[in-house]
Amino acid sequence: MLGLMLAAVCDTVIAPPVPVDVVRVHEWGVVWFGENRTVATADPSSTWDLYSGPSAPDDPICVEAPVVYIHGPSFSGSLEVTAETGSFTVLYPEASGVSPNSAVWRFEAAAQSGVPAEEAPFPDAAGIPGNWPVDIWREVPACRLYFEGGAQDRFVYYETEIPVTDFPSARRMLQQDETSGGMLVQPGAEGLQYMEVNPANVPGSLIDGELLPLDTEAAVGILCGWADGELKTAEVRALWESWRGRLESGGWAGDSVLLFPLPESRVRAISTLSLQTDLGCEVEYHRLFVGMVPVELL
Repeated sequence: MLGLMLAAVCDTVIAPPVPVDVVRVHEWGVVWFGENRTVATADPSSTWDLYSGPSAPDDPICVEAPVVYIHGPSFSGSLEVTAETGSFTVLYPEASGVSPNSAVWRFEAAAQSGVPAEEAPFPDAAGIPGNWPVDIWREVPACRLYFEGGAQDRFVYYETEIPVTDFPSARRMLQQDETSGGMLVQPGAEGLQYMEVNPANVPGSLIDGELLPLDTEAAVGILCGWADGELKTAEVRALWESWRGRLESGGWAGDSVLLFPLPESRVRAISTLSLQTDLGCEVEYHRLFVGMVPVELL
C-alpha cells in the first residue's frame, strides 16, 4: 500500500483571485467501466449494472456526471462541447444548437458576486430527472448562467454514448501504466474503507495493505491531489458526494472499487470543450475524470 497521501488543497484556498480577463472552465466526471456501452451521464444508477470486470477483453465505459462550471467575470458567450467519440444522448439545459457530435449553449454569465440575493433560488427547469443531485452541484461557487431560451443554472451537463470498440478497456489502461494514482474503496458495516495503491497492480495482483476508514475529507483530499489543485474544493466535494452513496451501497460485482484519475489524453478522447466570450477573455480549462472499476481482491 502506498503511504497515506496528505490532504491536497484545491484552488479555493491556495490560488490567487482570478484576473478579470481570465475565465476558467472546470469540469469533473466519473468514468465507470461497464459491459456493453460507453455513456456519459449524470445519473450513477443508470449504468450501475453494466460492469463486466477489469479482466474482460474489451470493457467499455460509462462517463458519469460530466458537470461543467464557469468561473470569472460577467460576460456574454457560448460553450461548445464536442463528443470526440460517440454521440450525445442527454443535454442540460436545452442547447442552442446541436449537430451529430457537438452542442452549443449561448448564455449570459453573471459573476458569483454580481448575482442579486433575491435570485438565489433556481426556478424549476425542464429536463432535470428527480434523481440528479442538483442541490449538491449548485452549491459550487461559480457563475450563474442565463441561457438562451430562458433556463438558468450554475452548470452545463451532457451525456454521450460511445461504441464499445472505440475506447480502451480499464485493463488496457492499467496495464499500460497510463495513470499513477489509485485508491481501492470497499464498503463495510462501519462505512467506507480504503487503501492507496499503484493502479498498475490492480487487478490480478495480491494487494497487501491495511484498509483505513474513508471519510469525506480524506476522499476530497485525495481527489484534489489528482486534480493537481486546479479544481475548487467545492467541485471535488460535489463529485464525491454524488458518488459516495453508490460506493457505500456495494451494488456491483466484486468486493472493492478501484478509483484512478484518467490521463488527460483519454479525457480529450471522450469530449472537448471550447468557450467563446464577448470580452475576448483568456480561457483556461481544468478537467478531472475519475475512473472507477469494480475488482475482487485476491
